[in-house]
Amino acid sequence: MFQDKIPSRQLGAWLGAGLIPVAIALGSKAGWALAGLIALACAAGTWAVWRWGRLQGRGRCGAVYITVALTAGMVAARAEGAWPGGEGPWVPAILLALAAWSAGKGPSAAARVGCVLFWVVLLLYLAIFGVAAEDVRLEWMAPSGGVGWDLPMLLLAPAVAKVLLRRGDNWLARLALPGAFAVGGAALAAGILSPAVACQLADPFFEMTKSLELLGMTKRFEALVCAGVSVGWFALLSLYLSVCGALAEQVLEGAGRYGVWAAAAAAGIWVLCDLTISAGVFAMIAPIFWVILPLLGQVMDREKKS
Repeated sequence: MFQDKIPSRQLGAWLGAGLIPVAIALGSKAGWALAGLIALACAAGTWAVWRWGRLQGRGRCGAVYITVALTAGMVAARAEGAWPGGEGPWVPAILLALAAWSAGKGPSAAARVGCVLFWVVLLLYLAIFGVAAEDVRLEWMAPSGGVGWDLPMLLLAPAVAKVLLRRGDNWLARLALPGAFAVGGAALAAGILSPAVACQLADPFFEMTKSLELLGMTKRFEALVCAGVSVGWFALLSLYLSVCGALAEQVLEGAGRYGVWAAAAAAGIWVLCDLTISAGVFAMIAPIFWVILPLLGQVMDREKKS
């Protein structure tokens, strides 16, 4: 089951369903120019991994498994404020349980759910962006804002997700969509709220939607964003746990499903114990384990063969 691989178009849609809402929610406090540079760097790293990367060996797969499980816990903890008044560990715990149930069915089944959710997420955020663009003040669009430490951790998810990719499939432009939406969300938040306000808020994009209005419907946008980001967290967590399952299968044949539930349990402990690690630390961990390690693995394997 966990040896099954996913076509690039299907994997790209699944990644879009998870990353677009979460990258907007966690990255909109960053300056849009810096967010753009991070997105370009992550796209280049992902392309290199999909082109040349190779992750083999129990030690390497085990190390990456640990980093992905920890990332799942950190991302799940951020879902605590997905709904207004939803503070506490219960929303993340429920999302983790649903994601583990989906990932436990195998990557192919979880990817089909992600593909359906992708089109819902895409149409929803395109509609919100279209309405919000009318309220942007151009004088607030100068490059400025905070540092988006969450973005490298999120936008490098397609690199580590290569373990789910069907052999022979290549990088595709759809993988750049989450980065483009993250930059767009940061630009809209700064252009409507002002850069000074946006960089001080936990989720500027959500706060921005409170001021949007279409045909007299204001609060509907808040509910739509809450629903969209909840879908995103579910899709992203199911992706992380599916990656853990595939890595566990490489470490020990037949351990894929156990790997999913072990990673979900570790992430759940992270959430329930309210553990924290600086996002800047994860911004360094993701490139090292998800980009550099697979690329070095390819080089080392070639040297051994030669």
